[in-house]
Amino acid sequence: MSDLHASICHAPGINPNKEVMTPLQRPIKLVDNGKPVAELFS
Repeated sequence: MSDLHASICHAPGINPNKEVMTPLQRPIKLVDNGKPVAELFS
C-alpha cells in the first residue's frame, strides 16, 4: 500500500519522502517506506 501512496505523490511531483509537522509539532513522513512504481510512469 505504501508503494501506491508513493506513486500517487510522485505523479504531481510531490516528494514522497518529505516530512511534515503535525499540529502537535511531531514530524511525520508523507509515505512510510514506499517507493513509486516506475512502470506507471514509463
